[in-house]
Amino acid sequence: MKNAVVLTLGCKTNQYEGDVLRRRLAAMGYRVAADGTVPDLVVVNTCTVTVRADRKCRQLIRRTARRHPHVPIYVTGCYVHRKAEELVALEGVAGVAADKEELLRMISRNEHGTPSDGGTGIPACRSPQKAPDRNVRPTILSPEPGRRTRAFLKIQDGCDAFCSYCIVPYVRPTLRSEPIDRVLDEARGLSDAGFREIVVTGIHLGRYGTESADGPSLTEVVRRVAQTPGLARLRLSSIEHPELPDDLIELIAESPVLCPHLHLPLQSGDDRVLAAMNRHYTANDFLKT
Repeated sequence: MKNAVVLTLGCKTNQYEGDVLRRRLAAMGYRVAADGTVPDLVVVNTCTVTVRADRKCRQLIRRTARRHPHVPIYVTGCYVHRKAEELVALEGVAGVAADKEELLRMISRNEHGTPSDGGTGIPACRSPQKAPDRNVRPTILSPEPGRRTRAFLKIQDGCDAFCSYCIVPYVRPTLRSEPIDRVLDEARGLSDAGFREIVVTGIHLGRYGTESADGPSLTEVVRRVAQTPGLARLRLSSIEHPELPDDLIELIAESPVLCPHLHLPLQSGDDRVLAAMNRHYTANDFLKT
């Protein structure tokens, strides 16, 4: 069995997507190993939220190529959406794909001896790994020994806020909410696998369910996840204060599982700066919340 290592940089949503990549690779027949293991392939899941994040991604890829000069490196994530050509040019990169399903198909093609169009000259591996099937729900991996039993659960993707300083709407522009049944199924799977704490996350969490007038509310999905058998603690990742409904605050106050705190981002206390940032609220609006 071949070893696969997934290295993820960036936000909680990216961490979740890195976990899903590990599950999918395990379903394809790989032994998913921790960093430090000698791998047969490496996947780097990138972030591009700042210039510093871009630099860290390139450094990680170069460092991995130096440590494992004959191991193919596959790159995905937000940096690929923005400037894939910069990543293709790095030594050791066997292929890049912004879409993670396409990345898995690329890995499968290479593992079966059909090279992708990465053009790096890295020999294709040949092994009996299975092709990915996005319709098959991969088994959730149990927490690694000695690590926290906390898992991320992405329920929403995409942002259309277009704050003037932010690249995210350009690399994740499509709002998409996970169906509530799928969210609950995954929450149960995480709990059954031994995770006792779940962090509900999304790119723009407060927009959950807003793609349609009859979509589920954020409060409803949080309420249902909090009822997951075996779950000891439930947290929410960042949420914008104008999108914080009263019924969610009430739910947090009354639930024995929901952690009684919120992360409400405030980029500045100066109204002129907030307006220049295209934040659509004032410092006083924030204080009223």
